[in-house]
Amino acid sequence: MIFLITAFYHEAKPFIKYFKLKKFQCSKFEIFSNNNFILIISGEGFIKSSIATTFLLSKFKTVDKDIALNIGICGAKKKDFSKGDVILCHKIINHHSQKAFYPDILVNHQMKEGILESFLIPVKKNNLKGEIEGDIIDMEGAGFFESASVFLPPHNIHCIKIVYDFLDYKKIEKEEVSELIEKNIPIIENFINSLLELNIRVYEKPINE
Repeated sequence: MIFLITAFYHEAKPFIKYFKLKKFQCSKFEIFSNNNFILIISGEGFIKSSIATTFLLSKFKTVDKDIALNIGICGAKKKDFSKGDVILCHKIINHHSQKAFYPDILVNHQMKEGILESFLIPVKKNNLKGEIEGDIIDMEGAGFFESASVFLPPHNIHCIKIVYDFLDYKKIEKEEVSELIEKNIPIIENFINSLLELNIRVYEKPINE
């Protein structure tokens, strides 16, 4: 099973449409699913992301070959990235606890890579205090990864972020968020397929090999 965790509906909307996900009856969260994918909308912030991830992965009783992805928009610290770039995070930092998490990236992919740093509050250039280690900034990734790592091995847990701004936004346009994510779904789907192929080799080897 592939588990998708997004913060907002407009981050989830392109996946719901592309993978033809149907709403799952649940009173606690908005969940959408088909035979291969289950998506949950967590709400904003790494505490809510952590709670939603724990709820999802415990409710549906994961096995090691399952995959969990946190996907959403981010801000970029420097303009080494362009708006709309899709970033696979090779390090995730909780800014407040300074805990760092390291996904195992064991497959080839078409994305750029970067360090993600998660904050409790939105970060803008004009309210920035102290140094940022990350290349990109969000509010969910660290909470997601720490919780998912209780259930799954690190090669099956990943944060994928799409650059929306450069810490200078005034208002997030919901439809623009959906458009940026929709444009990158083929790249994300290819990455998922590579992880599925890896897991077949790792977990489904013939006994006589």
